Amino acid sequence: MATALARLLAEAGRRLGRPDLSRVAGQGAAAVCEEVEAGRLRCGVPGEVETPGLMNGLAGIGFGLLRAALPERVPSVLLLEGPRRAPSSPEHAPVDVASSSRA
Repeated sequence: MATALARLLAEAGRRLGRPDLSRVAGQGAAAVCEEVEAGRLRCGVPGEVETPGLMNGLAGIGFGLLRAALPERVPSVLLLEGPRRAPSSPEHAPVDVASSSRA
């Protein structure tokens, strides 16, 4: 639940032009990272049982942290955003395997 709340605050901060909300969201994501690193994974189910689910389980924690780290690359499942293209830069440019093998 903490990653979902952090993402909600981040999105609100972005849309409302409120850097204070984005800052709180970043602090929330950092707190979740600390919990994960300490081995304290808390899923949003009764008894805090580890479950693999996207909405309230381990996949949701991982996806939330991935989205917090790369919001411009990872679409929001809750906002039903579609896939995003990689930014245009040399490190993300497609590699022409046929021509590179001839060198």
